[in-house]
Amino acid sequence: MGKKIQEQFDLTNRQREILELVSKGCSNSDIAQMLSISPNTVKTHIATILERLSVSNRTEASVFYQQHFGHHEVAEVMKRDVQPSCILVELCCDDDSSQVQQFSENFIQLLNAYEALQVIRESSQHVAPEKDPDYVIKIQVNVSDPSKVQVVLFEYGGTQRQLEKTEQLIESGNSDDLVQKVVLCYRAMLLHFIEGVEESRANPSGLLIKALALSESISFEKQDKALALCQTLVETCPHWHLPYAIKASLLYRMVTLGQAENEKATLMDLAECSKKAFSINPESSWSQLSFAYFAMLSSDLELAKKHLRASLEANPCQYKAMHFLGQVLALGGNTREGIELYHNMLRKFPRSEADGLCYGALSVLYYCAKDFENSKQAAHRALMYQDSPKVPLLLNLISIAELEQEQLSLETCLKEIQDLKISPQVIQASLGVASKIVPPELMHEYLASLKRAGIPV
Repeated sequence: MGKKIQEQFDLTNRQREILELVSKGCSNSDIAQMLSISPNTVKTHIATILERLSVSNRTEASVFYQQHFGHHEVAEVMKRDVQPSCILVELCCDDDSSQVQQFSENFIQLLNAYEALQVIRESSQHVAPEKDPDYVIKIQVNVSDPSKVQVVLFEYGGTQRQLEKTEQLIESGNSDDLVQKVVLCYRAMLLHFIEGVEESRANPSGLLIKALALSESISFEKQDKALALCQTLVETCPHWHLPYAIKASLLYRMVTLGQAENEKATLMDLAECSKKAFSINPESSWSQLSFAYFAMLSSDLELAKKHLRASLEANPCQYKAMHFLGQVLALGGNTREGIELYHNMLRKFPRSEADGLCYGALSVLYYCAKDFENSKQAAHRALMYQDSPKVPLLLNLISIAELEQEQLSLETCLKEIQDLKISPQVIQASLGVASKIVPPELMHEYLASLKRAGIPV
C-alpha cells in the first residue's frame, strides 16, 4: 500500500524519507544533518512534497503520512520485530495524603523516563494478570518522623528481598533530591536484573537490558561486551532504536578516550547509529543523546546543545547527556556555565560511576578559566577514581606545574607518566581529545608548556 501511494503522488525515495522525518517532528536542520544534505535542499524537497500531496503545511503533511504510510509501516514493523519488553516495576504507596501521592507521581514519572522500565501502580488494570512485576517499590511515611518518606526497593519473586532503601523529606522542593532516589533505584534494578541473564538463553529484550547495564560500567571489557550485544541486536531487531543509541554512546566514548583502532571507521559507524536511532524514535532521550554525538562530530555546537537539552528534558536522570553538555559548553567558550553544570551533576548523581569523569572535566574547565588551583584540586580528586582519564589529567598537572614553575610537582607527574609506561601514541590520542574540549586559543599555550616539560607533542 505504501509503495502505491508513493507512486500515485510521484514521490521519490528521498522525498518519502524526508516526509517520514517531518512526520516525526524533525526540523529542517535535523533532517539536513541526518541525510547529509543542505538545509536549502531539504526546504526545496518539502516544498515539492507539499505541492504533490496537495497540502498547505508540515502539519497536514504529517497527518497525510500517518494516514497513508504510518499504519502500514507500524504493521510491517510489528510483523518483523516484537517491541522489547521492559523491566516491570510495581509501585505501592501506603499513604493517601496529597503530598505523598504527589511524591509518588513524580517518582513514577522519572522512572518511566528510563526506557528499560515500565512502572505501574498497585492493582493497575494495564497489566495482564499472569504478568508478575520484576520489582516492587514501596513508598511509605517514616513512622518515627512523618515529615520524611521512605522509598524501599524489593526484588519480586514469591518472597520479597530488599535491594535498596532511601529516605527524603516529603516537602523537599529540591528536585535533585528526587533524582538521586530514582537513580539509586534504577541502578539497583538494572544491575541486579542482568545477574540472571544467560546470553545463550536470553530473548532479545533480556540482551538489550544487559547491554544497557554493561554500557554503564567503567570496565572497558564490559563496554566491549555491551558493544557486541548492541551489534547483535542491530542485526536481529533493526527497528529498535535503543541498540543503535547505546552503541553510538559506546562508540563516542571509544573515540574520545582514544581507544578506537580505526577512528575514521568508528566515526562513520557512530554517525550511522545516531541517525538511525533518531529516525526511529526522535522523542527518546537516548535518541536525542545519540544525535547530539553526531551533531558534535559535525562541528555544530548549537545543534548538539539543542538535542542534549531535549535529552535531559525527556529524562532528567540521563547523566550522560549532562556530562556531554558540559563538554559542548566548554568548547563553545562557556567555561563558567560548564563548571556550574558539573558541580550540579555531582550533587544530582551521588555514588555515580561518572564521578571520576566529572572531576576530570572540571579540571579541564578550570584550566580553561586559568583557575589553576581549582584545576589541580579537581585533577587530584579525579585520580582517586577508577574511571578517571588518567593521561589527560597528568598532562594537565604537568602543564600547570611548568607554567607555575613547580619543579617538585613537575618531576612527580613526569615520573608517573614514565612508571605507567604511557606511549607517545597514547599521549597524542589524549591531546586529540583535549583539542575537542579546550578552545583553540588555549591549546597553543597548553601544547607549548607540555613541550617545554619534555612531553612529545
